Amino acid sequence: MKPPPIIGAPLLRVTLFRSVAVGVACAVGLGVLAFALAAFSDAVGVYIAPLALFAPVIDRLVPEAVINIVDRLMPVDGPEAGVGLIVGGTLVFWTVIFSALYFVWIKLRRRQSAKRVVAKP
Repeated sequence: MKPPPIIGAPLLRVTLFRSVAVGVACAVGLGVLAFALAAFSDAVGVYIAPLALFAPVIDRLVPEAVINIVDRLMPVDGPEAGVGLIVGGTLVFWTVIFSALYFVWIKLRRRQSAKRVVAKP
């Protein structure tokens, strides 16, 4: 016997996937903009600065299997591995931030539109 479906689950799933897609797009766009402005300012330094706070969290959350995959892709420690970790961690950080902001914005917008529909007699 199947459990009863959760009301609104498909809408929540679509909203979550859309939020992640928007978050990835915004994180990549911000990174491209930061690297484009690197000649004029320290935009890249500002872009990767939150990684110093977020790196210990990533270190605790990432399973050992993912670390082994990264070791197989870049077996020799060096500048390439460091740049890969910095860019990957920064993209994860900004993706989480932008995804959460977009998700909250969509939820608030839906709540306000639902209130307007209920308030209209």
